[in-house]
Amino acid sequence: MLDEELIITKSFIKVFEERHIQSETITYIIDREARWKCEKEILAQIEKIAIDDMHRAHPELDYIKSFSHRDRRPKVLRYAQAFQYVAYKNGFKKTAIARHIKRNHASIINGIKQAKNALFCDSQKFIKIYLSLLKSTYYHVGSISTNVKRQNNPKSALIVVRHERKNSSTSD
Repeated sequence: MLDEELIITKSFIKVFEERHIQSETITYIIDREARWKCEKEILAQIEKIAIDDMHRAHPELDYIKSFSHRDRRPKVLRYAQAFQYVAYKNGFKKTAIARHIKRNHASIINGIKQAKNALFCDSQKFIKIYLSLLKSTYYHVGSISTNVKRQNNPKSALIVVRHERKNSSTSD
């Protein structure tokens, strides 16, 4: 009797896994790729805004095109930390920010911590950079952009995930 129940249970588990787990795995991979593509575009926009602000304030740094460029000077680090903090505050994961600027997530954790400390200590240099970045981000990406050419996609990356999950659940 126990052997028969064990066989029935194992067959039920196998059928369940074949029907449900494989389709969820495929859906998850598609959602993850779509989400990363959307995140990548938005992070690139925020980074470009921060780099443009840095170039306006420091024209001698115009050779820096991305924060993946390794430069340890404080004025470059402040802009990179402001970018990381703004991206994090806008809902991006630390690993996504790290992947975008080719760093590890520990560097992003440290950058965000440094930004919080600078804001807490009223570092005027950092606050000036941070407010400039917020103002530029609002100008380019805000709720009603005044610069339509550089307006970002206002849809959340999670909409793609929810839409894909609804489609996969309704097709079963």
